[in-house]
Amino acid sequence: MARQVFINKVKCKGCGSCEEVLPRAFKMDEDFEKAEFIGDGEEIDQEVLESAAAICPTKCIEIDGD
Repeated sequence: MARQVFINKVKCKGCGSCEEVLPRAFKMDEDFEKAEFIGDGEEIDQEVLESAAAICPTKCIEIDGD
């Protein structure tokens, strides 16, 4: 099953920590000042994705799948 990455835009405060940890997967939407997932959940190492989710102060990044 493919991994899906979701960002809760209500919880996201736009701190940019996910982009700092993993810039090839996350970027800040300049218009809304919220994080966006731009990567491919299958191509990015699970441990690195989990690190980006763990560093998020609002815990707005969710990873589903294997």
